[in-house]
Formats: sequence, structure tokens, C-alpha cells
Amino acid sequence: MSADTCVRDVALFPIRTERRTGSTSSHVLIRLTADSGVQGWGELSDLDHYRMFMPSVDAIGAGVRRAVIGFDAGNVVSLGRRLRSMLPDFCHGAATYPPFTLPSQLVAAVEMACLDLVGRASGQSIGELLGGSLRETIPVAYPLFSAGPTDQHDRFGAVEYAIGTGVSVFRYYVSDDLDVSRRFLHDLVDRFGPTISLKGLDFGSRFHWKAALRFLRSLDGLPIGLVESASWREDYAGMALLRRAIDVDVSEHVSSSSQLLRMIAADAIDVANVTIQSGGIHAARRMLETAQGAGLRCLLGTTQELSPGTSAGAHLAASIDDLAHPADVVGPLLYRDDPVVERVRYVDSELVVPSGPGLGVEIDEAALERLAGNLVDWECPAHGDNYTVR
Repeated sequence: MSADTCVRDVALFPIRTERRTGSTSSHVLIRLTADSGVQGWGELSDLDHYRMFMPSVDAIGAGVRRAVIGFDAGNVVSLGRRLRSMLPDFCHGAATYPPFTLPSQLVAAVEMACLDLVGRASGQSIGELLGGSLRETIPVAYPLFSAGPTDQHDRFGAVEYAIGTGVSVFRYYVSDDLDVSRRFLHDLVDRFGPTISLKGLDFGSRFHWKAALRFLRSLDGLPIGLVESASWREDYAGMALLRRAIDVDVSEHVSSSSQLLRMIAADAIDVANVTIQSGGIHAARRMLETAQGAGLRCLLGTTQELSPGTSAGAHLAASIDDLAHPADVVGPLLYRDDPVVERVRYVDSELVVPSGPGLGVEIDEAALERLAGNLVDWECPAHGDNYTVR
């Protein structure tokens, strides 16, 4: 075991960041330190939706220390086995939407920190540790959250902001009121025309597939790249029927290999949406490769990570053969602050894959102190509670 990669210390940093929508997100940054003093960072991302059952940082820290201190961060296979023994079935029973659980996100953060540490010790990027990259940039899409009857001005403001950053590809979360969403989408295209494109519509698994089909037919041919989560959770028979009835790709969030195999068996999807939050980079890569082997297309999903987690996703995406649709990893554009010296870069609707060692981003420890806070703050709007642009 090398002193460069043998973990001797663990530190956790809980922080809160405000989104441009006005809601807040909770995160935990995990720092591993090797015997040699080399450090690696991981990110436990966007946790605020766990408000009612948020674990304590002390409890998370105790478990991570038990798992990694004295272990070689370079032996990700051995570490993964140890984490699975502590968190049984962490990546086998998650709901479709979102496609992860707190344990699967924790495994992703620890693996990320290990890979960052090994990369910094060896002078290699995570992409190089994965065997090399196929591309230097990743196409991305900016999220437009559900628009109510009075939200159009705010959503148009979000479009203008994204265009100002160079991103002109969007995906829209369909609201519970389908008539309002239909009018919003028509108004969106009328206002911005060819300056933007719609990657897709995310139904959030809230509708029967027939309702989604009626809605899609009411759009009168608006150009849409894909539809996602367009039937009840794990209603693969319904997804298959919808897929046969429309001419655009059907995508679904994938939480585990076993779930993906059920989708494949049902002929339910065209595109597998996979995020590193479902157990880490290696688990996500296995799912993406399984999808490719079955003839499906691939899409990199997200919970909207900060720059460290976004970088990890970018390195994974750069190593995958088939990225059929823009990725969803635009957290650094959504958050007003980011605990790094320099955020990851976006140029013309593309995320630039960081090229430095490890993750390729540097943590700003002064920012960690400035953003420090309890993981739960009941006085602040949670992600999903308040989408008002400020």
C-alpha cells in the first residue's frame, strides 16, 4: 500500500448554497487525506429533499471514517465491497425518480474523493484513471422548472440568463397543469424562436402515459428531442406503449442495473439517463455500458452538483462512446456560489471537461467556511418549494 494513497484522515464540511430560483440546496464536501498529505475531495450533493430524514454530519463522518481510514484509495474495487457491506443494497432498490438514495449518493461521494486523491497523487485526471477521454467538451441543457400561470416572466428570465452564459439548449419540467405547460411552451418558442432548442420534456413520473401522450399531441409539432419519466414510476409497459405512439426518444432515469434490465426486457426506452449519484462513477459506467450493449442511447443525468461533482460527471461522460442527448449537469450555472477557486467552464452549450489532476478543480476552503450551515434550515425554501427567479 502506497503512503500516497493510504487514507489517514477524513473531514466533512456541510454547506448550503442558494439556487438562482430562490431555493436552497444542502451539500457535504468530504476531504480524504493520505499519509503523504495528498488530499482528495468528494461531494455529497443537493441533499435538501431529504429534510424529514436528514442524517447528522457526525453520523456520516463516523461511517466514512470506519470505511476508509487505513484503506488504499486506489483500490476502488476493495473499497466498494466494503461500502456495500456497510450499506447493503445501496444501489438496487431506488425509486425511478429521483434515481438515487442517500446511501447511493454517499458511496458516490466517497468514491469521488478516492479518485480525486489518486489522481492528485499520480498527476492524472479522473478521465485518465478511467482509461482516457473521447471528448474535451460535453453538450448540456439548462433546466426550466415548472411554470404556473404567473411564472412566465420568471422562466423567460431564466432563459435569458442561460443564453447570457452561452447555453441555448433547454429542458422543461412539465407542471401538474398540462394546459398551462402547453401554453408556456408555445409562448417560449414564439418568443425565443430559433435562438433556443428544446432538448426534452420531463414529466417527473407524475402522469399516466396516456395523459402524457395527449399532452404531446397538443403541442402541434413543437420540436422536442425526447420525453422523460412520462409514465408512473416503473410502469415499463406504459412507457413501451408511449414509445410506439410517438416519434421522439423516450428516456428514463436508471437507478440500478437490475432496473435497467427490466426496462430493456419491456422495450420501454430509447435512452438511459444515468447519474453518478446512483452509486458512483464506476456503477454509472457499468449501467451506461449495459445500455449501450442493448442498443440504447445514453444521457448523463444529475441532481445538480456543485463544481466537484459536475467535474466527476464530466469525466465519466467523456469516456462514454454514445452520448445521444445533451447532459443535465449545469449545477455550477444554477448556484449563486460554489466552494471552488474557479468553477467548471461552459462554452456555447458545452461543459469543458477539466484537465488538471484528479477532479481538476480546487476547493476554496474559505468558501467552505463562508457557506457552512446546518443541512436543514426550515426557514429557507427547499429545492422544489420555490422556483421564483431572484
